[in-house]
Amino acid sequence: MRILIACEYSGRVRDAFIRRGHDAISCDLLPTDSPGPHIEGDVSALLRRPWDIVIAHPPYTRLCNSGVRWLHERDLWDEMEAAIDEKYFDIDCGRIAAAYAQGRLFA
Repeated sequence: MRILIACEYSGRVRDAFIRRGHDAISCDLLPTDSPGPHIEGDVSALLRRPWDIVIAHPPYTRLCNSGVRWLHERDLWDEMEAAIDEKYFDIDCGRIAAAYAQGRLFA
């Protein structure tokens, strides 16, 4: 399977798939911590290629469960909506890691 690990510089997820025989590549703005197939830069162009699986780890501070109480208390709902980058979910791939936010599943 062709697998893209977006927003990953550690190489851990990428390397786990490679050990299982998959064609995996990671992409991040930072250089990889572990030698292997990695593209340093913006992932947008890679998302236009066909993939079997895409796993994205974008830095969505407003989407993590640990701070969900602040969404209500500080009225941060608009910031949460702005953090959702739907480019990760509107791509040519049948299997996409999804982010759950405000009662909706993005996939």
